[in-house]
This record gives sequence, structure tokens and C-alpha cells, in this order.
Amino acid sequence: MPIDYTSGQRFAHDPALPQTKWPALDPLRRFAAVQEGTEAWYPLQIEARRALNAIRHAVSQARRELSPFAGKV
Repeated sequence: MPIDYTSGQRFAHDPALPQTKWPALDPLRRFAAVQEGTEAWYPLQIEARRALNAIRHAVSQARRELSPFAGKV
């Protein structure tokens, strides 16, 4: 699953630099580290929501791809 090892969009090139574990969660980590109501909180909230939506979409796609194999293992 791309959310395991990339931080960018599906067809965008990620830089060849060290990354955190599950880089798709980085926007959520940044959002969790900021105090609510501060100037940085609002844009990070939007970034975190977009990351969460992308993660949900990736999990949904993976489930859809695996559904034909359910119960066959």
C-alpha cells in the first residue's frame, strides 16, 4: 500500500530522503503537536483532514482489491 512508504500523491515523485514510518501520517502528527486555536492550528487541521481522507481512500481501495480473496486463505 502506498501509504506505508510514500508521502506524496500517487504519481508524484517522493524525494530520495529518509522518511518517518508511515509518512502519510506526518500531517496528522504535525496537527497533533500544535495547540488548538493557534495560528498554525487551522491550516494544519485542513492538511490533517486531507491526509486522513487519503488514508481512508487507500484502505478502501486495498479492501476492494482483496475482497475477491476473502475467506479463501
